[in-house]
Amino acid sequence: MLYAGAIGIVGLVVPIITVPIATGTVIKAWSDRALDAYRLNLRENRPAVELASSRVAGYFHQRGLSGSALQQETSTVLGGFATIESVAHGFRSGLRFLSLMMLAIGLPVAIFLAHAARGLRAPPGSGYT
Repeated sequence: MLYAGAIGIVGLVVPIITVPIATGTVIKAWSDRALDAYRLNLRENRPAVELASSRVAGYFHQRGLSGSALQQETSTVLGGFATIESVAHGFRSGLRFLSLMMLAIGLPVAIFLAHAARGLRAPPGSGYT
């Protein structure tokens, strides 16, 4: 009875509380790392950044913006792109990390359970072999 209660608690606590918290924490950590990398890559002297910045600035210039408002909107678009890309990278890397961790934790547990189950025998006359 005690064993069944413990299994029931673990069966409820792990999926409802532990997994979402761990998933959110890992994804946030990987997203923050990716955002830091994207921010370091957004420099004025990089050709790809200058090209993207000029395209975005051209788009806003056609719509009537100029001066500091144009520069602010361009920076906002580039920063938003970096944030979105870092969140996508955080999901990919975070979920990959979690799947590998579940493998690293689950495989030894499964091996230990299989090893422990070898010694179990059905009682005589139960119909099981």
